[in-house]
Amino acid sequence: APGDAGRPRRTAPTTLPAAAGDTPGPRPRPSSAGRENRRALPVRVPEEKALGNELELGRSLRPLRRRHDSRHRTEIDEDRTAAELAETNLPDVVVRPVRERWLNLVLLVDDGLSMLLWHRLGTELRALLERLGAFSLTRVLGLDTRGAGRPRLRARPFGPGSTELPLSTVNDPSGRSLLLVVSDGMGPAWRSGAMHTMLAERAARGPVAVLHTLPPDMWEASGVSAERWQATTRRVGGANTSWKIADPVLPPELSRFDGIPVPVLEPTADSLGVWARLLASPGTTVELPLLVRPDREAALAPARDLSSAQHFRDAATPEAYRLAAHLAAVAPLSVPVMRLVQTAVPWPATTSHLAEVFLGGLVRPHPAPVPGPLPAKHRVFDFSDAAKAVLLDAVPQAELLRTGRRIGRRLEELAGNSPDFPAWLLHPDGSDVLPGTQQPFTRVERRLLARFGVSLGGTRRGDGPGPGRPGPGTGTDDWEPLTGDDPRRIGGYELRGRRRGRRTVVYRGVDAGGREAVLRVPRPDLPAVNAQLLTVEAEALARLQGQYAPVLLGTGLQDSPPWLAMTPVADAHAPDAQPPRLAEIFTRALTDGTAPFDILQGLVVSCYLANAVALCHVNGLVPATVDAESVYVLRRTVVLGDLSDCAVDGTYLGAGAAPTREDNVRALGELLQVISSKAGWDLPGLPEGMHLWQGDTWEQLRRLVMRCVDPEPSVRPAAAEVAEVLARYVARTRLQLGEAAAHGARPR
Repeated sequence: APGDAGRPRRTAPTTLPAAAGDTPGPRPRPSSAGRENRRALPVRVPEEKALGNELELGRSLRPLRRRHDSRHRTEIDEDRTAAELAETNLPDVVVRPVRERWLNLVLLVDDGLSMLLWHRLGTELRALLERLGAFSLTRVLGLDTRGAGRPRLRARPFGPGSTELPLSTVNDPSGRSLLLVVSDGMGPAWRSGAMHTMLAERAARGPVAVLHTLPPDMWEASGVSAERWQATTRRVGGANTSWKIADPVLPPELSRFDGIPVPVLEPTADSLGVWARLLASPGTTVELPLLVRPDREAALAPARDLSSAQHFRDAATPEAYRLAAHLAAVAPLSVPVMRLVQTAVPWPATTSHLAEVFLGGLVRPHPAPVPGPLPAKHRVFDFSDAAKAVLLDAVPQAELLRTGRRIGRRLEELAGNSPDFPAWLLHPDGSDVLPGTQQPFTRVERRLLARFGVSLGGTRRGDGPGPGRPGPGTGTDDWEPLTGDDPRRIGGYELRGRRRGRRTVVYRGVDAGGREAVLRVPRPDLPAVNAQLLTVEAEALARLQGQYAPVLLGTGLQDSPPWLAMTPVADAHAPDAQPPRLAEIFTRALTDGTAPFDILQGLVVSCYLANAVALCHVNGLVPATVDAESVYVLRRTVVLGDLSDCAVDGTYLGAGAAPTREDNVRALGELLQVISSKAGWDLPGLPEGMHLWQGDTWEQLRRLVMRCVDPEPSVRPAAAEVAEVLARYVARTRLQLGEAAAHGARPR
């Protein structure tokens, strides 16, 4: 980054937040003049090996380790020289051809954007083939298939500034060079047939093969597709055109192979072993997939818009769609981080699933966090905001949180291991300094907690509460003074403070008897239709009659401006204290690495919350939002603080689709998961969290919560059923606590 002389530009950083246990508390915002530099530790984001079992792969390629007599080099044959000297007494030297490796290797690595996912595969394959000892000379070149015309060669893969080479570079008149192309077949040159033409020309001069990086079930969607044929070689290492090709089932008169036989291989021991035996053993007959030219009409078909999440969901496997949600939760991200997410998800995600996401049209290049060139495999990618919104709603948020915690803990373990890897972990004791203008671009815990309404950055003054949300308390510290445009009285209330919300203005008022109230009026700078929010909230408060909601004190819906008055959200034993939102409790638990509540407190709050949702449903109310930011936790109850945005008797005045009871139950289940989980804990037997509710006696409750977050709405229980089960657990736990206190033991 400019002005940061201590860090070379070639290792521009990917900045990552600290894991859950080390998340710092809210810090003062820097002044507008600039931001302070921050300490960071360099970390190495690990990738799993791209080649599965290298030992088996090496064994499968042993047939290629042949040697033959050199045409140009000789050496002394000591045995024959000694024999000649003994027979003739003449000091004649007998020479023989040097035995040398029979093939050279030209490895062409497709370096298109989509091949960044297979960058490590190319590196490991090169190392494997060099260690094999089968090739006298190995050359690795970059293959550019981005254009529909003739492909281009470069001196180095994934090096945009590397020297361009002519295609004749790979020619070998002796026929002793093996041409192996590594590609995913996604470049236009594959789909247009230009690559097939080039390979056909080389196959007439020597052995040629294509190593497909995608699994076979995805070949048809790429420009490299294949059909299985039976091939027989006539000489060792001969050109592909010398092979005899036949259909594995049909007789020759019914099925003829008209193309150039170029095998398409998988990076597996079985596939490579069959091909190696075919090259090294004349007369061998094997069955293997051979390259098929693309359909000319399909190649000319216009490309479809693949950027929508709905299109991806229709085309992808369920596992790939689920993985996409986990990737979107930590995006922007590089390929190594994608691999890290793949290994952190709570099911065995494969490279095939990751390839579906990477090639499915959802991810797109994203600007690097700092100026300067990045290594190719550390290019940054992101999802569109629309795609993120859809994907993050497709997977239970608690599951995304657990994946984020695993990633955070893994990054902590790697801190300081590799200072030349372009990823930095924000840490107060770090050895490096990041410019303050560079913000973390991969936020694991924070973004996911924001889905619950949790904010780790503090609340800025002037933002006010959320839409239609009453203030959390009556303390004067949270109220701003009245402005010159504010009224001084509304109804029978004298106004003494204000907050500016997103759609309303909230006032702190006092009536003639000195009793405090919270009043809400529409914002004058917004359309008058916002006045309907007060009508909805007044109806909701009237129906709930102060249960799990403020008490409606009065309205003036026909006045100008219209207004609504309600009781402040406060505990009776501490009317001047500000009760915490559930989000604030979650934030403290995350910072401390503990559970938000103990067992009994968590059950009681959960029971209150389920009863609040059930009461809304009984009264024909369906809140649009049930999250940690909209729930206030009092000593003996909870209060829902966002009732202006809800459906009343099926009528919804807000934007978007009307909320449903099933949506509320899912949100309830996600909150229950967080209430009963310990931040940063990852127990093998509890993949869905709920660490406080473990054991056989809690199985019914755990199953009920998992039903709440089930993707199928029809499976989710009613809120009243959840409240009933929680009430039984509250009673049982209280009884156990009493017995445990009497015997000095802990409840089970």
